[in-house]
Amino acid sequence: MASIFTKPLSKTDVSHRLAIPSKKLNEIATLSLGEKAHIPVIDATGRQWSFLLSTRNEGKFFKQVISGKEWLEFVKKKQLREGDNITLSGDQPKQRGYSPMAIDINNFYTPWQLNVHKWLPNCEMTSTIPP
Repeated sequence: MASIFTKPLSKTDVSHRLAIPSKKLNEIATLSLGEKAHIPVIDATGRQWSFLLSTRNEGKFFKQVISGKEWLEFVKKKQLREGDNITLSGDQPKQRGYSPMAIDINNFYTPWQLNVHKWLPNCEMTSTIPP
């Protein structure tokens, strides 16, 4: 599987919908404006998710987004936060069907930092690992 895109998650990505970089639209699926499709995505644990992919019009450009209950459940289960990086990988889309894609997560904070951040929410986070 080839990497389709890697991006840091925005506040909107983790609270509502994942915006697909516009240069990568045809590498995920070919949808017309207003069309929707469920795409199979497999995470690092082997669990398969079915994300809702749709195309909407933003000005004079098409914008693909992944949204819906399953995306938000994925965000919650993986404890994704703004700034975390995700990579979506897969083969070229097949006509009238979608080959499964893989999603990898590179969390911005390490687990110990998340625990500290819960207790001290106003502290500045660093990437230094404690001894």
